[in-house]
This record gives sequence, C-alpha cells and structure tokens, in this order.
Amino acid sequence: MFRQGDQVIIHSHRYAALYKGKIFTCLADEEKWDEVESYIILKELGQDGKSFFTRYLTKV
Repeated sequence: MFRQGDQVIIHSHRYAALYKGKIFTCLADEEKWDEVESYIILKELGQDGKSFFTRYLTKV
C-alpha cells in the first residue's frame, strides 16, 4: 500500500526509460480505480500531480 509522502520509482511501463533514476513523491494515499487496479497521485508529474497505476511503481 502506498501512502502520502512515500517515494517511488517507475518500472515496467513505457515511461520507465524516460524517468530512469527519477524519484517521485506520493501526494495522497493509494486509491482504488476498480476492483483490480489502484492508483496514486505523483507530485512531480505536473502542477497538481498526475495519477499513475501502482502496479508500475516500487517504493524506494
């Protein structure tokens, strides 16, 4: 479970190479998208943050 303030990296996503070595900060706790997927808002992906599916993230 990802929580507000956790630091994460992106893996196994098409953006993984673009953000290689970049550490992102979670702006809020993990939320359910549907019964299978969860997402988190990442601070460094825009002015108000952008959501990203948690299956592509690993805590640092």
